[in-house]
Amino acid sequence: MKRYNKYYYKACESYMSLSTEDIITRQLRSENIIQTNEILIKFGGILFFGALFWTVQLALGLALFLTSWSLYVIISYIVLLWICSRNIRRRRAYSDAAEIMLQFQNEEDRLRYFDEKLRPQFE
Repeated sequence: MKRYNKYYYKACESYMSLSTEDIITRQLRSENIIQTNEILIKFGGILFFGALFWTVQLALGLALFLTSWSLYVIISYIVLLWICSRNIRRRRAYSDAAEIMLQFQNEEDRLRYFDEKLRPQFE
């Protein structure tokens, strides 16, 4: 939650001077990246379970070697999961910040919200 708050604070800070159209564009981009990462995780999960099944079969047959492709798939999936989860957390904070900033019509209202609500919480 600490990282999410940091990303949320930075996103709100960067959205203060943007136009409404730019904020909407960035929110849609963040949502698209979140969906892409979730699809990558699901597709990688299918490959992961196939590789896990193959690794167990090799281990039971005492034929498991470090050069087995299934071990590389498992390690790659763990790395993919780590990277995607970090990216999803950051993009979710950006999307949530955009949603809040879209409630305000002009830059002065956004600046007032940032100074009165967010800055005291994060300092």
